[in-house]
Amino acid sequence: MIRGRETAGLGLQRVRLPPRLPCSSEFLRAEGVFLLYDGGDSIDMFIGSRANPQLVEKILGMIPTPEVKVGMVQERNKSSQAVHRVCKQLLEDFGGISLPHPGQPIPVQLASGASPEFFTENKQFLAKLVEDKVYAEQSYGSFVTHVFQLMKSDQ
Repeated sequence: MIRGRETAGLGLQRVRLPPRLPCSSEFLRAEGVFLLYDGGDSIDMFIGSRANPQLVEKILGMIPTPEVKVGMVQERNKSSQAVHRVCKQLLEDFGGISLPHPGQPIPVQLASGASPEFFTENKQFLAKLVEDKVYAEQSYGSFVTHVFQLMKSDQ
């Protein structure tokens, strides 16, 4: 996952992607905009419940609704251009769908934290947070640690 606010000072050529965050809901912040790409047919964008609505509208060129697939067209503002370059760089580096031609929209799946029905409206996004715990089970990190300790104790 990549935090959207870290994309402001990106260069024009090759984009240096910001540091990745663990793929867990505990790293999502209410005031943030986050990108998640799993090699599928679109890039997921999580919009926090307290994210600046003017910034979100600048990036997308529209007021978003949750769990909607949109074509993100590059708007004529720095915020939109920076996020557009990051999305293109993700597609270029990690494959999946083919890069859009200039002027063509990038497919983006929106997930919004603003809704009181967050967990029912954003199932597709939440399913991609692979480091989250499943109800009554260990997190992935805890599971790996547990397996490692079991292997160590068998020696």
